[in-house]
Amino acid sequence: MSVWICLWVVLGGAPGLAPRLQEPDLPVDLRGALASYFKKASLPQNRKGRDESFGSIEASFRRYAFEVGAGSIQGLLRDPDKISTVVQSWPYWDQTPSGGHLFEDTYIRNGEEWSYYLHLPTRYRAGVDRPPLIVDLWGGEDPLAYFQEFWEGDPLLEEVVLLLPPKFSGQKLIPAPLQWQTFAFDGLHWVMQDLTIPVSLWSTTLLGVPMVSTRYLPLRLPTISEWSGPDWEPLEAISQFFWDRFSVDEERIFLSARGELAPDAARLAAQYKDFFAGLILFNGPVVETHFAPNLERMGIYAPEGCPLVEAVEKRGGRVSRGGDLSHWIAETRVELYPDAFEVVVPHPSWGDAWWVKVYDMEPVREAKLTSARVPEDLPGLRVELDRSRNAVILEQRRVRVLRVRLNDTMLDLSRPVRVLLRDGSSRGQERTLAAATVMRSLPFALENVFLFGERRRIFVNDLWVFIP
Repeated sequence: MSVWICLWVVLGGAPGLAPRLQEPDLPVDLRGALASYFKKASLPQNRKGRDESFGSIEASFRRYAFEVGAGSIQGLLRDPDKISTVVQSWPYWDQTPSGGHLFEDTYIRNGEEWSYYLHLPTRYRAGVDRPPLIVDLWGGEDPLAYFQEFWEGDPLLEEVVLLLPPKFSGQKLIPAPLQWQTFAFDGLHWVMQDLTIPVSLWSTTLLGVPMVSTRYLPLRLPTISEWSGPDWEPLEAISQFFWDRFSVDEERIFLSARGELAPDAARLAAQYKDFFAGLILFNGPVVETHFAPNLERMGIYAPEGCPLVEAVEKRGGRVSRGGDLSHWIAETRVELYPDAFEVVVPHPSWGDAWWVKVYDMEPVREAKLTSARVPEDLPGLRVELDRSRNAVILEQRRVRVLRVRLNDTMLDLSRPVRVLLRDGSSRGQERTLAAATVMRSLPFALENVFLFGERRRIFVNDLWVFIP
């Protein structure tokens, strides 16, 4: 799910905040078009419906681009931070409760009502203040009792928004087969396990006009029921029922836990490694060390340490063993477009990682994931941006299909983009897996936000990569 540039205004003594970016004054037509689009239950599943859906948005964006001096929609798309700022600014922020106390909120998921608990700073003003967010995995049976024991009276509550997420007590999450989506240029196609998917390949004519051809390649996903996750779904409340009510600093979202819930928090952080800016382990041992690569680029605050924290430290990760937590939160932000990173991907639900998405790899059963495992036992990959060659360099372990999401912050999309596979066993030899002229697409950018709740990072198109 897998994240969004923060919108800031200059505040007079607001709790825990620092000025960042000036929030734009969106035109009424653009704000209305975005509200209509993002409040839909689902996207149209045919070309005609998609074209109609984007008609008013495209016209509004065109006028807005002219007003802000970008010249055109393409000019806006060259700056993903500007698009991110716009898509975070559309809510009217007129339904937010007052701060200073813990309150319960609910949402409907799969026909069932789920509850989460929230505490806002006393002087919080929705749409004006954008404090950090701490998602705390609470223990026990009563979240109010947990809050009173560990959080009540803590001065940090005047600087952050605290979320106690839904706890699926008594229900082990064993996901059913999921639908995976891809947006080819000839229409919307659903990708299901064992089905064939369309892949759009771009070529360029002598006049520089992109031409699209579609071919069909087999894609086989591992059986999703072979993997079960923790009894938590913190992103559900955040991405689907949170953003249009509460304004937070989306670059400073933290996951925290204590005691026996520390392993759950570590695993969730490793799964959503590009969502959380940091992991706070107040105490509690985590012996699984094979997820260390996924936490290497995340801030970790762990006063008592544990084997996983030590493994991250050995990899050069950003670990703090103590000090002022408020200061650490203020200084720790999520990386939006890292130049290079390594991840382990034991299952497609772990596939989102910054600007790549893994779809197909060798399945790994959870029973085999013991503390004796090392990262090399798991499917994974390392990717790197080579701006001198306008290329993505890829090294992989048992990964077969992935997407590379792109924008002009990463590479120059005015030039052809290549994806190169580096063979570690062949003395660094490289071969080309994909090469294309990538067109910037407003529909793609907004669909990505709609589907994944990712507002900090804006991608204007992508490349499918198939590894032989």
